[in-house]
Amino acid sequence: GMYVFAKADVVTSDSVPLKEASIALGAPKDKNYIIQWGVDLTQFNPQIDRGRIREKYDLGDSPLILHPRPLMHIYNIDTIIRSLPEVLKGVPAAKIMFVYGFREKEVEMKKLASDLGMDDATIFVGPVEYKEMPYYFAAADVCLSVPSSDSSPRAVYEAMACGVPPILSDLPWTKEFIVSEQNALLVPVKDHSALASAILRLLSDETLRQRVVAANLK
Repeated sequence: GMYVFAKADVVTSDSVPLKEASIALGAPKDKNYIIQWGVDLTQFNPQIDRGRIREKYDLGDSPLILHPRPLMHIYNIDTIIRSLPEVLKGVPAAKIMFVYGFREKEVEMKKLASDLGMDDATIFVGPVEYKEMPYYFAAADVCLSVPSSDSSPRAVYEAMACGVPPILSDLPWTKEFIVSEQNALLVPVKDHSALASAILRLLSDETLRQRVVAANLK
């Protein structure tokens, strides 16, 4: 990595923390640019049909928590699953849906859900076509992205564009333009109790939800 950065004429990153990391590894400071992810608002918007995925998975009116990131170690899937017993105490009908391409932790996480008695509350979808993703966001009431490290997650912006309030781990990238309690609820990394509390807040506090949704669409 250091060799590649030293030889590069131009380096692009999608966040300040990533740019700083590249410079620390020897990338040029002057020809080093941030190019931010955008969202295609014709694809991702609050008018997407909410019922399509709810009907497909027979969700009825169940509150739906969506995790659209890979099932890999860094994404703290175990923390999410460990938060569920607490979430279900407050909202017994809640479901969580995992949509993912990378299956590194799939077997282990299904077993954890089963061991905790959370089989009925967890839906492991696996990979879906990108053009289907707006329907998954539209069906959701909360979007989770709580990894240990991140740069500028496009899935989070897509959730925002569909009017889904996110819960994010409190990482450096969020300091650029995510305002806590305005654009998202921020939780400490690997803290399943804090995560459960944040999920319950978003599912129960309609004023908070509407405030977050409006700020993110703006």
